[in-house]
Amino acid sequence: MQKKLENLYTSPSKQTYKIINFVNNKFIYIVSIIILTTIILSTLNYVRLKNILYREVDIQNKYKKNIRNKLIILSKAHKRNQEKKGKNNNISIIDSKIKEIIIENGGELSNLQWYFDNGQKINVLSTQNTKKSISIIEDINKIKSIMYTQIILSKTDINKSIELDITLTIIP
Repeated sequence: MQKKLENLYTSPSKQTYKIINFVNNKFIYIVSIIILTTIILSTLNYVRLKNILYREVDIQNKYKKNIRNKLIILSKAHKRNQEKKGKNNNISIIDSKIKEIIIENGGELSNLQWYFDNGQKINVLSTQNTKKSISIIEDINKIKSIMYTQIILSKTDINKSIELDITLTIIP
């Protein structure tokens, strides 16, 4: 090994001598270049990773916003569906209350029709005696979710009874 080093220093024309001499003379420059290159590459890598992170966060925020919008739409649809169910339940409750009032007061329900054209309307047609007609009108008036639109009393020839034709409107 020592012979190799002596040969290297004694014969300065060899290529390895020139390389070692260059490194010795320019050592500070070479180390500075290596450090600067490392800093620049790591900074570039940091910036690249930061941009990727921002893109990913942006995509994630878009998905969150999209999901939030879909949840809002679904909750509104669910609310509308619950309101429709409530209205259907309300319709069946009103229907059963009217039938119950007429039967309790000894009336005979001839017809009960629902109209959903301009607002919800109910047409009730029943036959009973005079005193029972007034109590039916009073009892139906106690139902809070409906109001009278029209009441028609007609005399019939059967057992001195009265035909009661009532048109009711549902209060929203």
